[in-house]
Amino acid sequence: MAPDTATAEAPAPRVPRRRPVVAVVSPKGGSGKTTCATNLAVAIARRIPATLIDLNVYSGDVEWALGAHPAHRLDHVVRRVLEDPTIEIESMLTRRDDLAVLCAPETPLAADGIAPADAMLVVTRLAALHRATVLDTPPGVNDYTLGALDAASHVVVTTGTDVPSVQAARKLLQTMRALQMDVSRALLVVSRAASGAGLSIAEIEQTLGLETSLAVADDRAVAASISTGIPVAEARPESRPGRGYLELADEVLGWPMPKRRGVLGWMRP
Repeated sequence: MAPDTATAEAPAPRVPRRRPVVAVVSPKGGSGKTTCATNLAVAIARRIPATLIDLNVYSGDVEWALGAHPAHRLDHVVRRVLEDPTIEIESMLTRRDDLAVLCAPETPLAADGIAPADAMLVVTRLAALHRATVLDTPPGVNDYTLGALDAASHVVVTTGTDVPSVQAARKLLQTMRALQMDVSRALLVVSRAASGAGLSIAEIEQTLGLETSLAVADDRAVAASISTGIPVAEARPESRPGRGYLELADEVLGWPMPKRRGVLGWMRP
């Protein structure tokens, strides 16, 4: 007997052969970049194994956002790879279930001891593993940001609703076009979207020429997650921002996503 189409279980989504490399970028600090990167990495890791790398070498906050206690950091791994290019580096990552994390150097002096090209060599090695890779980048445009953009299959641009943040995002997109980078792979995430201040979502989209993939309002669950070191996608996946980050992960992975625009962002019907 043929299965009842109303109750038969839907086939599992196909996992892409090439796991995505996602650069989360913001040309201006305070736009929720690290919050987005950590929640997106956690959300992807709920689907498939993932790696999160903190390339904000001088002031990275990934370890605090995740409550991580790394035994090895980016500068340690870079040094070991330069000493022995054949070394197995996956064992030096900090584990969090199906998410592996590589945190930024502990001090600015340690960060000065590595070169962006050498850090990107580590990124290339880790991206070659059968895992999705999320790169949290420094604010602004520097060698780390450009290296992440060049390595990425997807770019998540984060912005607030304030005019300076949006204009900075516009300049970043202009820079990508000037460098002949594919802006069509950019996804837009707007923070503090329902604060009542700044530009509307429609105005931001018109300025940037991008549709919004996720709009995150100020939310108690997000604030609590920052304080506790447990991302909202992990602590409160059923909350509106938690569901939003899960849907952003599905978009990056190319999984089916019937969706409609909600007051606070993209939400499933």
